[in-house]
Order: sequence, then structure tokens, then C-alpha cells
Amino acid sequence: VGLTAHAPALARAGVTTAVARAATASNFVSLGLRPRDAQALVKAVARENRETGELLFFHDQKSIGFVKPDGETRRERNLLCHVSAFEGGVPLPPGTKVSYLRGVFNHQPVARAVRVVPAPAKSPTQPPPGPAWGLAAAAAPPGVGR
Repeated sequence: VGLTAHAPALARAGVTTAVARAATASNFVSLGLRPRDAQALVKAVARENRETGELLFFHDQKSIGFVKPDGETRRERNLLCHVSAFEGGVPLPPGTKVSYLRGVFNHQPVARAVRVVPAPAKSPTQPPPGPAWGLAAAAAPPGVGR
């Protein structure tokens, strides 16, 4: 089940893409979808619309933090995230790369289902090309190696 299979019914109900991203299964059931289809639709939308960003900070006492979306420079575009939004638990250090689903709470954008993005695996260090780690052949004593 994908968003395109239910797009006509959702469009008639006035559901935009942004609303579909923030909707829960019960929201879709209230529009007339079967519960099983609603759950599948929520998973399909979530799978297709994960965004990435950087955790700016997390305030332990207030249980909230902010995520800066990748490529965003304006502070007002940062997303609030509650402690309950973190799937792997907190605290995370500032600057941690995360992926999240964009949602809405009290008419404000929020980050939901926040996950840490695993760091790419480092390739093994290769020695530079050339003789003996970059030692020039001219550095050898006369008569050695030639």
C-alpha cells in the first residue's frame, strides 16, 4: 500500500502531502481507510519521507531539544524535538547526525521518530603509491638498489 493508491480519496478529503506526513493511522481510519491499510500507509509515508539534520542541543531538565535540518541556515526553521521522539534514547551529544520524520504539534513543526544516523564505515588506509611509503629512490645510498 502506497500513498499513490489512496491519493484520490485523500485529495477529496483535503489531505495534503504535509498533513499525510504528520498523520497517524487513526487519522487515516477517520477518513474511511481500513485500519490495516491505514497502518501500512503510515509506514509507507514514514519510510519515504525521512529527513536528516544535526542535533543542535538537548536540554535534559526540560526534556526538549532542537534539530537543524540539513542545508538550513535560518534559526526559525529548526525543529523542536521532545524526549519521547528519540528512538534510541538520549542524551545525545550536540552535533550528532540524525534522521527524523517531520511532524506538527500545536501548529509548530517538530521532529518525530528521531534516530542517530550511523557514521559511514571508514575505508582502510592505503599507503601512498611509490617506493617505501613515499621515500624517494634518490635518497638511497649510491650503489644500493640499482
